[in-house]
Amino acid sequence: MRQLRCSELRRKRFPGRFSVGRHAINVSLCKRHGKGNVDELAKIPGVLKAVPKLGFANPSFGRRSVSFTLMLRAPFSLFAPFSNRIEVVLWTKADARPHACVPKTPATPACRHDVAGVLGANEEACAEQVHGAKTLVVRDAVQYAPGADGLVTDRIGLALSVRFADCQSFVVYAPSQHVIGVLHAGWRGLNAGAIRAFFETFKREWNINPKNTWVAAGPSLCRKCAAFSDPERELPTIPSAFIAGKNVDLRGAADAQLFALGLPPDHLERSPDCTYCNPGNYWTYRGGDREEVKTGQTNRLGCVLL
Repeated sequence: MRQLRCSELRRKRFPGRFSVGRHAINVSLCKRHGKGNVDELAKIPGVLKAVPKLGFANPSFGRRSVSFTLMLRAPFSLFAPFSNRIEVVLWTKADARPHACVPKTPATPACRHDVAGVLGANEEACAEQVHGAKTLVVRDAVQYAPGADGLVTDRIGLALSVRFADCQSFVVYAPSQHVIGVLHAGWRGLNAGAIRAFFETFKREWNINPKNTWVAAGPSLCRKCAAFSDPERELPTIPSAFIAGKNVDLRGAADAQLFALGLPPDHLERSPDCTYCNPGNYWTYRGGDREEVKTGQTNRLGCVLL
């Protein structure tokens, strides 16, 4: 938790305390300061300097305080050396509905979220996500790139994002060529070779080898929560070493595929969180949010080249 200096609070007429937690911003105000001053919060120097107004969500007004939920910026320390070249954001259950992407229908032809705005991007591209192995190169805005579960780009200012609610999600960055990509890999995609296909696209388009990339994986099912009826039949390409009874270590299987392609172990960072084990923090299809996920409530991992 961090607190603004008292001098900053007085200068901005906020006599109270300001703190930042993992998921929330809280400001205690005196009785004579209320909702009318909320817009001024984004102008306070210091802590909020790097957090645009679009980073705030779910304002909640109390008698003497106001709080906002905040998506997780820079969720992976792996990318810290590249903080002036890329930005990565993770949206979770704590974030507002505008950050979710509703299914494409005649009534909702476009994604209803502000991923591009939060990332400071010019435009955004997102994949259809059909639980397959297809990765597309994109350089222009696209909603639900047909048949794709992976997207890669070398265009600065084009935000990429993937939705997930138990499946694995990845951000892959190649600093030498300044190329970035995102991948959604559920158990079907993992079984179909989505990870290999993704890196084949890197190689084909930019001659990028896995050993020259950095990979971060978002929250997903842990081994004890990834249960199947008949895993050896349902996931025939997953080695038996990752199968224990009805349960499958999908994370371990994905990591093994990455290392087999040549990714150095120290170039991989994986979130330790399991979506199923943490239903209060993440949308989880298997853990009780099936109907909500079907209507578009998902976690989201986004990135952009700066």
